[in-house]
Parts: sequence; structure tokens; C-alpha cells
Amino acid sequence: MLRAQKANRVIRIPDERAKDYKALGYTVTDLDGNVVAKPDSPTERIKDLERQLAQREARIAELEKKLGIEADAGKEASGDDEKPAQAQTKKTTSTKKSTKASDAGKEASKSNAETE
Repeated sequence: MLRAQKANRVIRIPDERAKDYKALGYTVTDLDGNVVAKPDSPTERIKDLERQLAQREARIAELEKKLGIEADAGKEASGDDEKPAQAQTKKTTSTKKSTKASDAGKEASKSNAETE
């Protein structure tokens, strides 16, 4: 059993939940009062996330260089150009359908006129 403390709240937790409570900002101690885990301070967490971001950006740049892709060109080509083309395709399909319907109406009118 462990104890988790945050502000004036102290609770007893099972050993396997120590990481969860640490992530929630609790200081985890054993029953004798020895500190098992302290929560990360916000500035430490920010520094850690900035370091991870820098590593990932470096990896992306490395892969783009390896593949011969420019970062700006990839963003422009993948974004807005596809949407108007898809919309145009939908318009064309609906226009064909309406044309077929109007042709069918004309044929019906002709056959009605012939029978009269």
C-alpha cells in the first residue's frame, strides 16, 4: 500500500497505481513516509515536451530530405487542391442525372402528343 498526497488530501492507493496518481499531480509515499514518486513540475514537463518536439521535427526534416520532399510544397499540394476537384465531380454527376431526367420527360411529352 502507498499513500498519495495532494494539498490537504491524503489517500491510500495500491502499489500499481503510483504512476497514475503521479500523473495527476500527487506526491506518492510509502506508509513510512519515504517519497516514492513526485509529480513533475509544469516547467519540467514543458521542457520535456519541447525536447520531444525538437527531436520529431529533426526526424521529419531528415525524412523529407531523404525522400526529396520540400516541406512547403507538401503542405500546399495535399491541402486545398483536392477539395474543389471532388466538388466538381459531384456537380458533374448530378448534372448528368438531371439531364437524363429531363430527356425522359421530353420523351414522355412526345409520346403523349402522338397518342392524342
